[in-house]
Amino acid sequence: SVKMAKEVVIALDIGTTFSGFAFCKAGVDPDVYLFENWPEQMSVYPKTCSTLFYEAGGFTHYGWPAKKEVAGRTNKELKKAGLMVLEKYKLLLDFESRANVRLPPGVQVDDAMKYIIEELATLAIEQARLRFGDSVTMQNARWCLTVPA
Repeated sequence: SVKMAKEVVIALDIGTTFSGFAFCKAGVDPDVYLFENWPEQMSVYPKTCSTLFYEAGGFTHYGWPAKKEVAGRTNKELKKAGLMVLEKYKLLLDFESRANVRLPPGVQVDDAMKYIIEELATLAIEQARLRFGDSVTMQNARWCLTVPA
């Protein structure tokens, strides 16, 4: 029911190195469900790496699949192919940051953050629907976003 769906709370945690999400049914079920089965991750853990993979035109992977895309390639090979792996990009949200983080030409830190938030939110909704039913949607879930320092 729609009433039940509004009780679903989804928390996204976007970290500099690792990110993840959890969800629950507020006031009904004391259990908080952590997602721990990330694609390409070698062990069960409630976070995936915040790494992004970029190829001509946009981001294509996040987390361990992003790392897998560049495994065994040199920076020179990646650059020649127009590919890039982004790590610690969140540090660029601090305009005074002196972080040595490169972004692809024409890409802003907002673009990287938007990509990972959208990907995690989509997966979180899929998982919440598996647990609580198809009435859970992006629009009727309550969202909590943390972007710690």
